[in-house]
Amino acid sequence: MVSAAGAPGAGGASAQLAGRRAVVATGGMPIGSQLVQGLMRHGAQVVEIATVFTSKAQADAALAKAARDIGDADLIVHAAATPAALVVRDLEALTPAEWQASVHQSVLATLFCLQAAHGVQRERGGAVVVVGPSTALVGAAGLLPLMTLTEAQRTLVKSAARQWGALGMRLNWVGIAPRSYDPVSYTHL
Repeated sequence: MVSAAGAPGAGGASAQLAGRRAVVATGGMPIGSQLVQGLMRHGAQVVEIATVFTSKAQADAALAKAARDIGDADLIVHAAATPAALVVRDLEALTPAEWQASVHQSVLATLFCLQAAHGVQRERGGAVVVVGPSTALVGAAGLLPLMTLTEAQRTLVKSAARQWGALGMRLNWVGIAPRSYDPVSYTHL
């Protein structure tokens, strides 16, 4: 777990997140450091959790600890997938075991993160953002597991937003440039 305090307006950026506390759960993906740096540049205090959640208990403990470490969590960002989800595969050769490792485990990691976010934010509200590659909106050859995962994440976020909005929780899925999400997966496109 990495913790860092943002410098309001550092690097010429506005301090629009000054005083805000953010937990970024990235599963160790390359986008993690960019998200942390961007939030800090805008003044947020940030803790990064660089692991893919494998259980609800793990996610609950990690998010609760991170929130305690920085005094709460106004924003929780999830941008994670298992390494298997990022492997380029031919659709016709995809095995059930590969599907389980790439899609199912990654969707569960997102579910666990959302459930843990609910535990942290249900009393006072906050924002949750799940980040994925915008390519999922149109698909990408060879990246069926990642595209399927991303669409499942979008559906989870939409459902959670409708359930938890009354609690003051705002949930959004944000599509970013594919090569920003994972540069290696997109080298074949």
